[in-house]
Amino acid sequence: MALEDFKCTACGGSVSFDTDKQKLVCDFCGTEYDIDAPELHEHDHEGEPHVHHHSREEVGGEKKVTEVITDNDGNIWEQEKEFWSDEEEDEFKVYSCNSCGGEIIGDETMAATSCPFCNNNVVIPNQFEGDLRPDFVIPFKLDKEYAKDALKKFYSGRKLLPKVFMDQNHINEIKGIYVPFWLYSGTANADLEFTGTKVRMYSDSNYNYTETKYYDINRGGAMDFKFVPVDGSSKIDDILMESIEPYKWEEATGFTSQYLAGFLANRYDMEAKDCIENAEKRIKNSTIETFKNSVSGYDSVSLKRTEYQLGKVNINYALAPVWFLNTEWNGKFYTFAMNGQTGKIIGDDMPIDKGIMMRKWLTVGAIVAVIIFIIAIMVFRFL
Repeated sequence: MALEDFKCTACGGSVSFDTDKQKLVCDFCGTEYDIDAPELHEHDHEGEPHVHHHSREEVGGEKKVTEVITDNDGNIWEQEKEFWSDEEEDEFKVYSCNSCGGEIIGDETMAATSCPFCNNNVVIPNQFEGDLRPDFVIPFKLDKEYAKDALKKFYSGRKLLPKVFMDQNHINEIKGIYVPFWLYSGTANADLEFTGTKVRMYSDSNYNYTETKYYDINRGGAMDFKFVPVDGSSKIDDILMESIEPYKWEEATGFTSQYLAGFLANRYDMEAKDCIENAEKRIKNSTIETFKNSVSGYDSVSLKRTEYQLGKVNINYALAPVWFLNTEWNGKFYTFAMNGQTGKIIGDDMPIDKGIMMRKWLTVGAIVAVIIFIIAIMVFRFL
């Protein structure tokens, strides 16, 4: 009979039974589990990255673990995890939303607040423990007033937006939130083959001809990438976060808890290994696009063959600043997100003034009709 290997879902460490607490407790980060906790039992790991090595150390009260992950393609992803100190954990609470399950981190003095993800008013503080400590943070560079002005400019650029929406859509709440990101850095090796085309059109007295020539184009080499971001929160839409990119990660600084003063932090609920597939997709697409853009002198270029492999990838945990602006109009909530470093803003699907849209379509239709009419007159004159 094989022994069941229990691993902590928070840090991957070994879990042991504590006789005093009558619970399973992680030997490293201290996370506690009930005896029958379903997440600890063996399950089908097919298709999941394999964590095959841990080395742990505690120096001067700091808790660290190095995790090496091998994915299904044999690529190696390495992350040095550092946990919050006991003193830092005592400074913060986790505020959990009963409605959507979203979690944000704030200090103990923070008053009850509404959920920035679903606007639910009931947010309950819980003990904060077992999380990783960020390696880097991009501090907020833009303040709340800038976010308000950016929203007004965002409205003014939407020509189909009803005027009454701009007049009556009031901001209910603005929150500055640090969003968790996993950053992936390493080298991609690629051997690519593209098909390029050159098109020539000519004619004689009888026919028009189109001549297309096809060319095989090879590109290859190693490409370094640094800090490819994937957000670590399932409560925030990936497309929303990608839409307010890019962040200037070269301006990131080493993390200290003082940067959280006056702001909130979204608690990650997806581990770095859970985001590997998304990260590799971004890395691969970026690698192919970079080599493709190096091809010039053709009318079209398409990918024919790909050989692609990653070297060892290093993973960092970082926080990036986002202003969330929650507004309400006609009983519906609208959420806007602004990059707290660059000011780039994006929002929910907003209402459209059907009257303005119809007038624009009629105007375009009238212009097209006039052009067709003029062309028709010119054609008939030469017949």
